[in-house]
Amino acid sequence: METSNNSSGSGSGSSRNYESLNKISFSGGSNSSSGESTPHRNSRSPLKHPIASSVLSEPYVKPPYSKFKPCSTFDPNSVPILPSNKTRQTEGIGRVSRRPSLLLNKQHTSKLKYSIHSWSSHSSCFYPENILVDNPNDQSSRWSTGNNNLTQFIMLELEQVSVVQTITFGKYNKVHVCNLKEFKVYGGLTPNDMVELLHNGLRNNHHPETFSLKFSFKNVLFPCKYIKIVPLLAWGANFNYSIWYVELQGNCDNTTTEQVYKQYAEYRENEVIRLCLKYFRQRNFTDAFQALSNHTGLELECPMLSQLNRLVVEEGKFDEAEQLICLAGERNYFDDWIASCDSTPSWRRIMATDATGHSPCMRGGHQMCIDSENGTIYLMGGWDGYRDLGDFWKFNISSQTWTKISSDTSEQNGPGARSCHKICIDPIKKRIYVLGKYVDTEARANIHLDSDFFYYDIMENQWVKLSNDLYIIAGQRNKDYLSDFYVYDLDTDQVTERQRDYSILGGPDAGFTQRANIDSESRQFFVFSGLMKERTGTRDTVKNVFWSFNLDTDAWNKVYENNNVDPQYWSRMSELEPCPRFAHQMVLDTVNKVHYLFGGNPGETGNTHLRLDDFWELKLIRPSLKEIIRKARLLIRKHKYLELCCCTDPLSPDPLEYLRSEVSELVDHSNEEESKEFRCLASHLFSNRDQINHNSEDDYQIIWDKFKCLYETPNNSTSPRMVLYDKLLEIFPDNMKQPSLNLIDLVNVS
Repeated sequence: METSNNSSGSGSGSSRNYESLNKISFSGGSNSSSGESTPHRNSRSPLKHPIASSVLSEPYVKPPYSKFKPCSTFDPNSVPILPSNKTRQTEGIGRVSRRPSLLLNKQHTSKLKYSIHSWSSHSSCFYPENILVDNPNDQSSRWSTGNNNLTQFIMLELEQVSVVQTITFGKYNKVHVCNLKEFKVYGGLTPNDMVELLHNGLRNNHHPETFSLKFSFKNVLFPCKYIKIVPLLAWGANFNYSIWYVELQGNCDNTTTEQVYKQYAEYRENEVIRLCLKYFRQRNFTDAFQALSNHTGLELECPMLSQLNRLVVEEGKFDEAEQLICLAGERNYFDDWIASCDSTPSWRRIMATDATGHSPCMRGGHQMCIDSENGTIYLMGGWDGYRDLGDFWKFNISSQTWTKISSDTSEQNGPGARSCHKICIDPIKKRIYVLGKYVDTEARANIHLDSDFFYYDIMENQWVKLSNDLYIIAGQRNKDYLSDFYVYDLDTDQVTERQRDYSILGGPDAGFTQRANIDSESRQFFVFSGLMKERTGTRDTVKNVFWSFNLDTDAWNKVYENNNVDPQYWSRMSELEPCPRFAHQMVLDTVNKVHYLFGGNPGETGNTHLRLDDFWELKLIRPSLKEIIRKARLLIRKHKYLELCCCTDPLSPDPLEYLRSEVSELVDHSNEEESKEFRCLASHLFSNRDQINHNSEDDYQIIWDKFKCLYETPNNSTSPRMVLYDKLLEIFPDNMKQPSLNLIDLVNVS
């Protein structure tokens, strides 16, 4: 139990040792115990700045500590319930609430007029102005750079401020070595302050290409006056860059752009004010903080976090801070953090058979699908290295057993032996659809090929042929390895190119026979590598890489990689993780979030007929909510323990007893790193508390030395408590907390 530390009970000699250094009084924008928020800034009068003199007149006070407070009963009802995650993402703290789409839908996009503002260089008669005219039959109608280094650019100035939504590149009527294989597009209101809107590349053909540009940020539309195109790579090695024609589409309606600019300017002004509020609170400029907060009516953060700041930084009520963390967990405020945590892969080999001791044989090019609701995986066909297979199996996840449905599906009027076909399941109608197969080119001239299409009725255990002929329109056959990504919208019947080359955007290398699963609930899909071609080389490689892609952020994340090529290594690891392979098959149990991998081709050059029959389970383990809360509470208790070690008040709790009981309770002693850190905490018991003297500057450094085991450096905060608060903020959503930037970091010394 904590003991109250009243200043009246301290002697005059000791009061300056610790207490004079610790007397701080922070005030948040909305940190009252009731959790009431201040009015939104939109309702305030025009901003004035009467506080500069008060800021300059306030002395700078380093506020490492305040005294321990007695723990009152924590009332969760005092913390207002915030909107759901989906609503918070729309509104946010201190941001304009109008949705960008509502503003743009009122007007149709149009072609935007522009002029050439500046350029890096040009060669011969290939002037920058040539891109204003679309003349694909004229080889000289282009801008061509004077050299091919990475400093080349062309800057376009729009006739008026606009919301630029797309950019179109025209081309010459033939393939050309100077076409842009890779480029970036930037935009902004001034030439010196621009943000990246696009990173992509052109195909080396004669077809014009249109790309969508990033035109909103945090639900605020982004107005542009200047567009900058930066060539990075031409299709021909060592050739200069050429751009033939550029067309910009967007919204330049005066009424709309005025609203966009107003909201954009207001958003930036709000963020500047919030940065000032953050700085004032960190530096204990209490009067300046209150003056700016009250005058603007702008929230630095949500009321819950203001209350957390008060409990941690101002009052040192660490037990109540723990309860607030638990309450935030109950309200699902840590879901975004958990989703952003790196996953740890956990492989398990499944040694399963049917009732007779049999299981699917070695194969590659087979197909699998899963009924997640009923916990059943279906496997059909494949190539065993010598012949196509026609068997059909199912695996029961709960009982971990295989069942052979058929040795040859053609005997039940099914599709028959095949490999490299495609299957999918309709979990509602309980049907499995089968389409196509691979036939070797040498055999195609000697046999009749049916483009058959079947489905299997799971409930009736019956095959039905839907069609003998299917028509596939267009396509391409060559030896290129692709890394593009398309989305097909069932409702609009439209195909959209999501990424032209995801390998240049931090995604997987180009390749084929990769296997992908999608989890619609988490809005992610997962890719397990196959036969790959590294971007820096020409050799085909087979390696184990597992990626995830977030459909909301367009971000790739490498979850797992093992590039070991030593056969002896994989022989030792045969029961721990799967060896590299291609032409395998992988499915996802969306209910239990478990991936299942079977078979494939290991790509051994000395044995081209070898196929695999191993069956694996993959779980991607993220920290649980319980674990996130435990670690946050442990950090709070470690901090409190170190404060107790520094405290000179005889009425404060015994740090040794607190370490043994309260801190030890939350330590995962099975974790070697945590256990070691816990044992190291004991060394602080033997430090000499008498080192804290009457010199507040020395006290500050001594106290900070204590906390180096928890935090790296004081950085921009003025006390260990403020650093503790900043660390706790990491697990909260961005739109609930103070800006991540620091005002002082915006000052350049040059």
